[in-house]
Amino acid sequence: MDFEANMQNDKNESLNDSPVNADNYDKSNVKLEQLGFMEQLDRNVLVVSTEENLDVDGIIYVCVTQESMLNIVNELEAKSDESCVYAQLPLGMLINSAIKNENVRAMVINGLASIPLVIVKEDLLPIKDWVESFCIMYSVVKHGMPNKRAYELLKNKIVYILGTLPRPDMKKGETFGYEVVKREVEGEEYESIKCFLTPESARKYNKNNKPVTPVMVQVLHDFFGNVIIEPHRNYWVEFKDTDWHKIEI
Repeated sequence: MDFEANMQNDKNESLNDSPVNADNYDKSNVKLEQLGFMEQLDRNVLVVSTEENLDVDGIIYVCVTQESMLNIVNELEAKSDESCVYAQLPLGMLINSAIKNENVRAMVINGLASIPLVIVKEDLLPIKDWVESFCIMYSVVKHGMPNKRAYELLKNKIVYILGTLPRPDMKKGETFGYEVVKREVEGEEYESIKCFLTPESARKYNKNNKPVTPVMVQVLHDFFGNVIIEPHRNYWVEFKDTDWHKIEI
């Protein structure tokens, strides 16, 4: 699903029709869930910036079409003597920058509607941890971050499994179970417990209607050994018990 499809699916949730202040962008005019950001984290989009900073006066300008990018460049350069540049980056990286850069006030998405779609930083904060986890995983896949380093950064993050783990307080007759994925790497066959960054992502691949359970990455690794996060996406990451010696507790 892309931005356009998601906006059409949410057509009953209209945009905020109040005027957008093009100078301040101090209020969101679209709901975060209308844009389906979590399904689009690895999608490359265009960002218009200055030569020194990713933002322009505290705003990150995201463009989903070439035409909208050219319009934004012309609009910004008409207001300033400073030249603008553009680059193609994954959406998740831009959201992460918007959240972490104290100078950024908002993201503005151009090319989806007749008006710019504004998401102020405060409204991005609910997906902060998920986006940060994506960036770590993306760095493993695209930039060669070592798995051990990624595990150290992700081990305290909450992910979502399909099923349940055993509990110390389980009563007689209670059961547990969880979904795994069968893997084969270099002739070795094994299983990894699969997990997801968000409950929505877990439900999307929950064909057997198992309970969706939040669990810390380290708990999964210590319990099962092999853990694969977002196995259906291009930025999946796997931690195997044979990658390094687990710390004995």
